[in-house]
Amino acid sequence: MLNNPFHIKPYESYEKYLCHQKSKLENGINWLEQYELAYYKVLSKWLSTSKLKTKGTSSLCIGARTGTEVRVFNDLGSFSVGIDVNPGKENKYVVWGDASDIQYADNTIDIVYTNSLDHFLKIEEVLSEIKRVLKPDGHFVFLIGSPKDSRIDKHGSTYWDDVTEVLNYISQKYNFKLLERYDMNKSKINIWFSDFVVMRSDVQQGI
Repeated sequence: MLNNPFHIKPYESYEKYLCHQKSKLENGINWLEQYELAYYKVLSKWLSTSKLKTKGTSSLCIGARTGTEVRVFNDLGSFSVGIDVNPGKENKYVVWGDASDIQYADNTIDIVYTNSLDHFLKIEEVLSEIKRVLKPDGHFVFLIGSPKDSRIDKHGSTYWDDVTEVLNYISQKYNFKLLERYDMNKSKINIWFSDFVVMRSDVQQGI
């Protein structure tokens, strides 16, 4: 039997969860500009050295906040858009959207990207939605936090005890093939995440 590796933090309701997530921008983040400059460099460097093709693709960034990752994918030749429950005002990169109920059609997107797995309360619904909107040979690309970081993140809602267990679970339950896993602990530029991961939707099987 496949064991679910996710631990869900308690919320009174889904509406309370959404309010908590929205508050991250509403309350202001003093370090946001500095963080996003570093994040842009980290993600650009990794995607540029990955075997993943970005030029000429369509990409959806979920939990994209102000859209740093969208800018990265656009700059690498992808037609990219982001969704977030609070994209802020006049954001030209990110529109409102809930990752557990994505507003886009089935089998239409080449790449779904996120660095926010620990911020999704309905994690199983999110993974199902990612699988749904991806093309049959589409790619799920993500940064995943370490067990410690995912547990203590103030705006996190989901955490795990072991990254490998999470990757195995996603691969087996949602039929993704693991293509790349880069241990960020080996990188001098990492300060937030455990691994960069690329998975391909398994064209041989359905969910």
